[in-house]
Amino acid sequence: MPIRGCLIDLDGTIYSAGTLIEGAVAAIEQLRAAGYQLLFLTNTDSQLPETLAAKLQARQIPIQAHEIMNPLQAIATYLANTDPNLYILAPRTVKTWLEQQYPPKADQPVSHVVLAHCGEVDGYASLNVAFRHLLQGAEFLVSQPGRNYLSNTGLNLDTGAFAALLEYASQIAPTILGKPTKTFFEQAMQALNLSADEVVVVGDDLTTDIVGAANSGMASVWLRTGKGQDQTLIPSMAQPTWVLASIAELPALLAEVNR
Repeated sequence: MPIRGCLIDLDGTIYSAGTLIEGAVAAIEQLRAAGYQLLFLTNTDSQLPETLAAKLQARQIPIQAHEIMNPLQAIATYLANTDPNLYILAPRTVKTWLEQQYPPKADQPVSHVVLAHCGEVDGYASLNVAFRHLLQGAEFLVSQPGRNYLSNTGLNLDTGAFAALLEYASQIAPTILGKPTKTFFEQAMQALNLSADEVVVVGDDLTTDIVGAANSGMASVWLRTGKGQDQTLIPSMAQPTWVLASIAELPALLAEVNR
């Protein structure tokens, strides 16, 4: 069956450390012109899709908010059929967005501890409150498992590092809702209304993009940009279907595969 849709990573694939990857915009335009359905997947959990899209468009990257899926949407979907009372460790805009959908209930126990990007967390006090809620039975939801991420200032602690801290202290295993979970990729596939054999996952990170594709039965393209510059394929890990130097080569590859 021909490939009809692409689940494309953002950081490390379209841009890296704040710099646009050469040929990325042209590749997006070529894929659209060829009729592929595109959805951009990111584990960026510090910002909502609307904010991410505005920043991309300001840099002349033609991606709209409705074309972006991140773990914050996956968290909201996970909670959709519940009546939760949340304790949220996340940036203020993310916290406000979740509380608009699930208003706090001061007179009820916390049902879920939600952990997303911790760059604005107030340190020990907030983490300790989250720890105590977990001990009292709250479910532990984590946006994504990244250990660190690369910015234009260097490597930074990512959400998974804080999740590991709380898991170690509480002995409560989290439910992770971003890449590389099967749930996240299946939600993305459903958003395109395509089957697994009609979709290819494209990204720079073996541990999230390529593992996520393998978990979900999808083909994958590993790019040697972003984290892909430093990672090494080993036999024991999920293997990409194809390896490319950058996303600039993707339209030609798909044209050949679908010929």
